[in-house]
Amino acid sequence: MKQESETVPESEHLETEIPEPPKTEIELKFEVRPEHMMRLKRAPWVKAAMDGPAKVKTLNARYFDTPDLKLRRKGLYLRVRKEGRDYVQCVKARESGDAGAFARLEWESVVPRGHPDPTLVTDDKGRTLLPIKDSAKLEEVFESRVRRSQRRLTPDSDSAISLDLDVGEIASGSKSEPICEAELEVISGDRRHLFDVALQLLDEVPARLVADTKADRGYALYSGGSPDWCKAEPLLLDRGVTAENALARMVMNCIDHMRRNEACVLARADDEGVHQMRVATRRLRSSLAIYKRLLPAEQQGH
Repeated sequence: MKQESETVPESEHLETEIPEPPKTEIELKFEVRPEHMMRLKRAPWVKAAMDGPAKVKTLNARYFDTPDLKLRRKGLYLRVRKEGRDYVQCVKARESGDAGAFARLEWESVVPRGHPDPTLVTDDKGRTLLPIKDSAKLEEVFESRVRRSQRRLTPDSDSAISLDLDVGEIASGSKSEPICEAELEVISGDRRHLFDVALQLLDEVPARLVADTKADRGYALYSGGSPDWCKAEPLLLDRGVTAENALARMVMNCIDHMRRNEACVLARADDEGVHQMRVATRRLRSSLAIYKRLLPAEQQGH
């Protein structure tokens, strides 16, 4: 007697799509004068650490938000950039971990025809952060046009750092500003090498560590206003956090507070910016004083 084959429901053949978690980007950005770019490219320590030849690419990106800048108010930004044959959407948000001001969460997706689609951010954290789901509510607010010279540096066999030299401009309507930056980003391995490479960069050319991203500069250009001052972000510590990680997060929170008021102070836009930097400095001193007994003697200072 012929047995009937067991029928498997079609739904069981379908694989469950797992939402893509965000990546964490850890980078340092420096403002560099145009005449110093060639010195960086030719620096012996850069050539010695390079893993393969430099890559040059054109990166044109459009940044989107709602008319009332809802993403900006949430500390997010959304761009669509042409990369090869694809248009890649990237949503970025501040990271609250121990890397503080130097880290961001990012969600990347390929989008057709260069149009943003917030629904492609599908993991729980991303959906919670994004205040909008409808791409029809988004409009272009500014764009960046950059020629990037990229070098992969390998400080040791287990670590890799990207050195990106960007020259170009940010434009919003009829207004534009030049871009001349050196970016260092952790690709893999020990993140401490990022700061070792940064110190070599500063020994090579005069450069200024900057807090503002290209998106921050684009929004300032779009709004046409002066840089704002800001208070410190709330510092949240988990119940089981170690003393070492707690101190690291306190220190990074204070540094982030200082850096986010830097543009306001340099532009002399508001006296409150100076006050907020003083507050950040006092909070940093207090944090170090609380932990003084736990710090090695050579790190305590005077």
